[in-house]
Amino acid sequence: MTLRLAKLTPPETRQALPRKRLFARLGEMRCTPVIWVDAPAGSGKTTLIASYIAAEKRRCLWYQMDGGDHDMASFFHYMGKALRLAAPGRHKLPKLTPAYRQGLPEFTRHFFRELFHHLGETALLVLDNFQETGDDSETCAMLALACEEIPPGSNIIISSRSGPPAPFARLRATRRLDRISWPALQL
Repeated sequence: MTLRLAKLTPPETRQALPRKRLFARLGEMRCTPVIWVDAPAGSGKTTLIASYIAAEKRRCLWYQMDGGDHDMASFFHYMGKALRLAAPGRHKLPKLTPAYRQGLPEFTRHFFRELFHHLGETALLVLDNFQETGDDSETCAMLALACEEIPPGSNIIISSRSGPPAPFARLRATRRLDRISWPALQL
């Protein structure tokens, strides 16, 4: 039996109310690489995303952001564990060693290219509670770079209590990021 960490496990959604209007909106957004869902705490962002994935029967890599993700080595370590849960098998992902710290942007791009390669076509990566990274953190900047490595047909869904921070401006300008915000989530 594989131990499933809460950090890498989507919430249970059997009791969730299906949000058909929002499910349809998420379905329309599948051609956009980055889907950003932002609203205040307790507004149902995580439940919406998890129930949409369950309704669509999409396989996903779920990653719950927390304060420990400010350490990039820890982030990449747990992302590797998440890959093994989402796509069981022997996957070789690069390890963030001290030698790579000076070239972190290049390492990040390479890591996410490999991650999406192992996840396969129509991959879905969920980054829940993105606000935990901090808008001006190294992790935030590196994840904006990672979003540029999403292959056609794949998506990253990001949930946060705030809208996309400055490092994501290029993705917004090139229409590679679409957004569902608080007014759309209200019942």
